Amino acid sequence: GWGAAREVAAAVSEAVGHLCAGADAHVGAVACRGAANAQGDHSLDLALRACLEDADLAVRAQAAIAVARRVRLAQFDAENSRVDRYDNNFANKPNEQSEDIGILAAETLWQCIVSQVSLLAECSGWYRKQALRRLNRWVQHLAGMIPLGNPQLSALLAFMPARVGLRFVAYHGDPAHLPYVLTHMTELETARYAGWVWQAVTGVDLV
Repeated sequence: GWGAAREVAAAVSEAVGHLCAGADAHVGAVACRGAANAQGDHSLDLALRACLEDADLAVRAQAAIAVARRVRLAQFDAENSRVDRYDNNFANKPNEQSEDIGILAAETLWQCIVSQVSLLAECSGWYRKQALRRLNRWVQHLAGMIPLGNPQLSALLAFMPARVGLRFVAYHGDPAHLPYVLTHMTELETARYAGWVWQAVTGVDLV
């Protein structure tokens, strides 16, 4: 019944919350990643928000992604007048508060990406490959968290490696960044990928 479902959700929430706040950064990052889709009470959201200030870069980034996703789900439920069957207190918070938390998550992930770009420049070989994989995933998530028209995005795109920046534009979908794409369509190393991004954003086939 619903009572048993609540008990299971509470147990999962408590376990994930403990893992998020654990001493092992690798476990904490994985727990935050899993918490994005976990049914849980307000304590899980509090644990994730605490992780936004964690000393480890990956934990902060994964917590930001998880917080943003849970905020979107809560707002979706509120907008559609749905009652969360697990009685998630976070989903019942005012929309204004949820928006503030979402902004904090986006800002946290943004700073993590800036740090990761700097780390990428110092890596080589296998470590660079893993750092780039992580950066690409974070950029993909940030693209969906930032509202269209953010005036600071041009500076972020200029700071990131070209192909990472193009990936952001593809997932963000703001035509305002097409001049950035067009610039990279003239460069040999990025021309094909930039052309694909142009098609993805505009819907116009270049062939």
